[in-house]
Amino acid sequence: MPWETLPGTAAGAAVASLLVALAIASVWLAVGASNQARASLEARVRRLHGPGRTVTTTAPSSGGAWFSRLGARVRPWLPEKESALRDELAQAGFRSRHAVEGFVVAQVTLATGLPALYLAGALWFEPDGTRLVGSLLALTALGFALPGAVASRRARARRGEIQRSLPEALDLLVTCVEAGLGLDAALRRVADELSDHRAPLGSELRLTHLEVAAGIPRAEALHRLARRTGIDDLRSLVAVLVQTERFGTSVAQALRTQAESMRTTRQLRAEQAAGESPVKLSAILVVFLLPCLVMVVLSGAAVRVYHALFQGGLGG
Repeated sequence: MPWETLPGTAAGAAVASLLVALAIASVWLAVGASNQARASLEARVRRLHGPGRTVTTTAPSSGGAWFSRLGARVRPWLPEKESALRDELAQAGFRSRHAVEGFVVAQVTLATGLPALYLAGALWFEPDGTRLVGSLLALTALGFALPGAVASRRARARRGEIQRSLPEALDLLVTCVEAGLGLDAALRRVADELSDHRAPLGSELRLTHLEVAAGIPRAEALHRLARRTGIDDLRSLVAVLVQTERFGTSVAQALRTQAESMRTTRQLRAEQAAGESPVKLSAILVVFLLPCLVMVVLSGAAVRVYHALFQGGLGG
């Protein structure tokens, strides 16, 4: 359909949608370019000061300033349970101080951008009004719910990885403590070992060690670790370590007891999963295999009944 035949409102809506998409793309490109420039500046400073020194750059970041101004505008729109949302985003791996603001911006962007892009394309085909309104409402709901679904899925996957790597990490922590290392040095050693395998638990333990080195009390840093991960076994481990530090008991003995308890819990979970597998398989067999078996068994009888009723009757 030529452009001249479009109504004025349709052309305006299409142009507005295109401008919105271009504005969103330009903003994200600007933020990405600012972050890349900051990373390049930090690399240059490290080359000047040497690879062994930790350098903190104070270069202005337009992306950070933009997010700060945006956070001030978005904060009144944040949900009431902002701390719960921040914990969920941290469990998904988004630990930035602007993570909640970015989440809300992503919701608003998708909730407005998807319907705008659909409207810009749908106006060329003159769709039915009721269908157009329903599609726009569905896309708005999808765009609003998509960031939460992505964050929840990533948080579940990350918690699963941490849960699987926790027993080995605890065994390594017991070995380091029994070898004579302090708890902080043992945490650093375990974090280094797990970071070589790109395990999320390694980065979390490294962050805990850095918090303790920065002056945060060890108990508070451990509680932050448990809150960032959302793992029940890690919460119990943190409780044991805090009680050990408070009452002055043996750290190695407490860690060994906790490792044995966690190993038993892991075995029980494996047995529970093995016990649930026949039930899940039976549901799959009933849904997919049983209809095929019924068709195969009854097909021969159906053919015989057909021949007896129709061909036999006509032949008689």
